[in-house]
Amino acid sequence: MLDAHVEIVTSLEVKEVDTVVYHAIIRREEALYDQNLAYENLSKLKVTFRDIHIQLDKRQQHWLMSQMLGTSEAAGNQETAALEAQKTELETSITEYSQSIARLKDELELIDKTMSNDTTSDPRLTYKRALVMLALDVDRGSTDSAVFLGNALLRTPAFFVSKGWSSFGKQQILPNTAGKEEAELPACPFDPAKHGWSDAFELIDRLTAEVPNLTQKPILELMSFLTLETLAPEIRQHLARKVTDMNAKASHAEANLRQRCHDPTIASSVVLMWPKDGDPTMAAYSQLNSHISDYCKSTNFEDPNNRTASRRTKSNDTSEEEREQLCRKALDSKYQHFFLSEMGAQAVTSEVVLVLQSIVRRGLHEVFMLQDTLMGSSSGKPWLRDQHWFARCKVVNTMSDLACHGNTVAANRFFENILHDSHWMIQQFAVVEACRIIRETTCVDTAKLYINEVVQIVLPASEQMPDSQVATVQQEAEKAILTQFPKFTPEKREYFIETLEKESRYGKNKELAMVIVQKILASNHRLMVTKTESHGMSLKQVRAKDVRLRPI
Repeated sequence: MLDAHVEIVTSLEVKEVDTVVYHAIIRREEALYDQNLAYENLSKLKVTFRDIHIQLDKRQQHWLMSQMLGTSEAAGNQETAALEAQKTELETSITEYSQSIARLKDELELIDKTMSNDTTSDPRLTYKRALVMLALDVDRGSTDSAVFLGNALLRTPAFFVSKGWSSFGKQQILPNTAGKEEAELPACPFDPAKHGWSDAFELIDRLTAEVPNLTQKPILELMSFLTLETLAPEIRQHLARKVTDMNAKASHAEANLRQRCHDPTIASSVVLMWPKDGDPTMAAYSQLNSHISDYCKSTNFEDPNNRTASRRTKSNDTSEEEREQLCRKALDSKYQHFFLSEMGAQAVTSEVVLVLQSIVRRGLHEVFMLQDTLMGSSSGKPWLRDQHWFARCKVVNTMSDLACHGNTVAANRFFENILHDSHWMIQQFAVVEACRIIRETTCVDTAKLYINEVVQIVLPASEQMPDSQVATVQQEAEKAILTQFPKFTPEKREYFIETLEKESRYGKNKELAMVIVQKILASNHRLMVTKTESHGMSLKQVRAKDVRLRPI
């Protein structure tokens, strides 16, 4: 029991560290995004400043010439004054931008320190787990595809060779998970600017058909699809379907092979599916077979499974076939060591990390761009300007679409910032979209948090009579709730009613809360009674609750 308790405590500590790094990655990406914008705008300001400085030099020369000739320069003096004012304004802006860049540099240093301050486990593994969590929250479909392709990489002999596991004897390399991983993905064979959807579909179908041959090239090329900044949603969905189907077939084939295998201790599919002469996967095993064959023919052959050489392991009375079996067993031992040491991040190879970073960067940057457009100068970023409310309303819809398609970061930013915007027209539009996000949110616990935010809008804490703008927002929120309520899941509907009923008893807007509850029950009376029956209540209990819920 003590060991189990220690294991639970350790797993909780690791989870907390993963969450810290999760948020640190978001802050780091946002700081880098802001820093790039600041540098870009600063360079433009410096170009403009240089042009004004050149114009002022020319005006100075004209002034000197006019003084020598005794002519009047009234218009020129006005132009010089205007240029001087622009110069002063630019100097102030350049100073503000430089200060912002300095603050962002300090913030990045602090974030990097936070991400590396992991005393519970390997910081590299913590980063991998947090990166997977964030990528799932940004784009689950692409992330699942990346991890499935990572699993496919683990099934390739080339993965063993790249890890250096095919070196035996005194040169053999043990799995070093703490070392720095470096990888590079090939250029994507699909160019969205040159090729059409049919080309992409055909290419994806061909590459997924080649993956069972256990070569790395088609897997890496499929990964490169996921790194593209611009790719039609239909292509991403087709890629996700094909990769998911490919992974399911590979897992099913491996499971069937394990049932027929005489050695259930084999962990690696590479060793499990070792081909015979004539198999289509022989080409993929050629390099690994070559390394093993060269070592088995060596006069210095030692059993790679024994660290200390003995007379038996150094003798020449073992056949080449027996030596190959010993080498395969050693390969499987290295894989098992790697599998256990990766702590749930086995499929997150260095190539998958590159893909996940692209997924996270693409999803977060879209959120940051929309958020900057909405917040404008209120964000404290000197390079941003306030937009017209109509343009901001369009951005609200775009952010809502991102949230409804599974971008959890976009949904959180929506409820934290956009729903409580200072402009009543933005808030009026946002509260309608908020109900739509609640409908599409699959996690019930997260949906409950969002429901609380909407209830705060429709039932403000102030007891004073709302002005016309606030009343308009409340009416729009009430209308959106009544429209979306039948489309909510039973758990969401129940929590919505419970929250409003609680407000009607203990809140500051008791009468308004009761009116909204009655309106919801009046328009969804049959739906609510059906839901109570689905909870296994007796007929007497159903009738009693029916009477209580019946609108007055």
